[in-house]
Amino acid sequence: MKNGQRSRYWLALNTALVTTIIGALANIGSSIYTVNINKKQNGLEQLLQLSGHFDKDMRRTRKETAESFLHNTVDPDYDEIMDFYDTVGLLTKRGVLDEELVWSIFFLPISRIFSNFQTLHGK
Repeated sequence: MKNGQRSRYWLALNTALVTTIIGALANIGSSIYTVNINKKQNGLEQLLQLSGHFDKDMRRTRKETAESFLHNTVDPDYDEIMDFYDTVGLLTKRGVLDEELVWSIFFLPISRIFSNFQTLHGK
């Protein structure tokens, strides 16, 4: 091989190598982006399911617990409500749920529960 052929060979080889590396990095970036989008979408779906459970399935439990606080008693189902919040907190801490959305959806019910509890128990 002559010098001119060698330099063209190395230029073509380097170009192919750089192109391959750029393509691989683009694929990695695209994969990371897709994973992040899927994580956010799954977290939103999970949050909507929890919100539906809280609004529909736990309505009776929340009502009975609130009424028991008004009568200075503790409803046995109080633990179910606290377990629900514990689960939401754990999923938020682990990054499954978006913290801002959790506060947006659940803050008002939490603040009502604890303000009533503090009022009734002088804390």
